[in-house]
Amino acid sequence: MVPIPSARVKQGEYAQLIFGLLYPAFPIWRAREQAYRQNREKNPKLMHLAYDTLFLTTDLYEREEEVARVDRLIPDATSQEWHIEFSRPLEKVPSTRYFMYLWLASRTVWSPQIKTMTINGEEKWTERDERMVQRGCRYIDLTDKLKYKALGIDVKFYFTEEVELKHVSVCAVHEKTPEELTSHVYLQTVMHNDPDAKLLPDECYRDHERRRLLRTEAMFVEQPPKRKRTHAVEDGDGDADDVVVLNENETISALDPLMISRIEHPARGIYCKHAACFDLLVLFQCQQMSKDNKKREDVFHSCPHCGHELKSVQELYVDYDIKKALLAYPEADKLVHRDGVWTTE
Repeated sequence: MVPIPSARVKQGEYAQLIFGLLYPAFPIWRAREQAYRQNREKNPKLMHLAYDTLFLTTDLYEREEEVARVDRLIPDATSQEWHIEFSRPLEKVPSTRYFMYLWLASRTVWSPQIKTMTINGEEKWTERDERMVQRGCRYIDLTDKLKYKALGIDVKFYFTEEVELKHVSVCAVHEKTPEELTSHVYLQTVMHNDPDAKLLPDECYRDHERRRLLRTEAMFVEQPPKRKRTHAVEDGDGDADDVVVLNENETISALDPLMISRIEHPARGIYCKHAACFDLLVLFQCQQMSKDNKKREDVFHSCPHCGHELKSVQELYVDYDIKKALLAYPEADKLVHRDGVWTTE
């Protein structure tokens, strides 16, 4: 059921709600980045809808190619069988995953309501799949369910309700590295601080992840924000009564709370109401380690300081003032807010 927006909702929040309904699971910061780039072009091109050129992924993944698509018109049914042939034999690559999408129409993907799913006669629907769907994911991760080098699979679905599927597709997606995700947060922070900021040339986005991170970090430092996003923000209901204001002589640690290493990429959630930061790259690395231990379920950790859930990359930003202070005082273990700036004790 679509949530009814509060009468007190602000225009920006309402726009994000509408965008989420039109393009579910597509990061709004990426759409904003594309709009900024096209506005700078001398001969702007006509933009198609997101479904025409972009595939539905989450913040953790980026579309590579569609490896299978089956079109079929059948009546409503709770049980459906599909034979899916791949365009090429699938290979198991560490950074590549394979997502299946169920389409009600050419631009409407269905949030799977499935009782069971068998692939080549073997039951493959798990509790983890069910939890992912309940969290709003509109894909089925086939990566660990496939037998590689095969040219096709036979899939049988049992749904909780009658549904008419128009298409079934399988897409290869790139799983982003911690360095890539950190670069994205730097980029979206720059765009928020200054919509007219000078972005990286397109060729820089083809660099190795570590080199790209160094470039975006340098770009962030070199462009002072025209508008600063402080840690004092409104809560989810749009109320500003509980805003926390920085105190004079407030002291924060320069060490990351997760790894107790010195912070290099100071970040916090947009709804956090504290000055203390954590290291953004360390957060993503810990998430990657959780995945390797089979415990991660494609959700972001909570803030290490206040415990507020971080639902996506869009809820993170890098603090410019603290970043500059960490560079100015490379040996400091603590920073103090004095006379409106961060300094050392």
